[in-house]
Amino acid sequence: MLKPIARHITGRWKLTKSLEMKDGKWVEDPLAGETGQIYNFHTDGTLVLTNIDPEGTASMESMRWSADDEQRTLTYDEDCTVKVLRLTADEFQMGYHFSVDEETREVNEGEFSWLMTRADRGPLILAERLVGRWLYVTTYEKKDGRWTESSYGRPDEGWHRYQTDGTAVSYSRMGSQEQTATMKWTANQRTGTVVWTNSENEAQTSTLQVEPEGDDTLNVLYSKNFDPATGQVVEGEFKDVMKRVE
Repeated sequence: MLKPIARHITGRWKLTKSLEMKDGKWVEDPLAGETGQIYNFHTDGTLVLTNIDPEGTASMESMRWSADDEQRTLTYDEDCTVKVLRLTADEFQMGYHFSVDEETREVNEGEFSWLMTRADRGPLILAERLVGRWLYVTTYEKKDGRWTESSYGRPDEGWHRYQTDGTAVSYSRMGSQEQTATMKWTANQRTGTVVWTNSENEAQTSTLQVEPEGDDTLNVLYSKNFDPATGQVVEGEFKDVMKRVE
């Protein structure tokens, strides 16, 4: 095992095997669909954990982490301490006495372990690509099969910020009218669908369709355009173009 753990564990790791001890042997529990996790350990003591459900929807949370070389343990999420069973340049395996079913959230007792492979150079999933601040540039409307620049409902200023703690901030300004909202967010890798949810009332959601272009451009597609100045809603095919600024 590589030591110090804190030095060698930093970086991005992807869950590749979920194991359970049965009759004295580790037995693999096949992951369903795209269910999985991505652990990104930062040198400042921050862990960004990305959870992916069976449908491909990813959510993020951020927490503190620390390692103990003598005990060969890793602590994160305040009070979750796991055993470091293996740590090489390319593999990291941890063990714990509880396991949570991702679909039912049922807690099972036993002996479990999770094998991670280093993924520093692997492609980022959609949720990871969205993290940062995106500045509104312009709006397009599709007319006669072509994207045409539109001023309808266009703000004077606007941006979205996707954060690793699982929250997103939206800001827009038209004249002297400003609107700011902070909500929870998830992103589906398969469909490109981003859902914003009001943390105080989860029945209130907003669904966006996003298409990244490279690392610095994000297209946001929608079918209803609202003009705060007139209160009118127009249906059609619309696209906001946003540029990464952070």
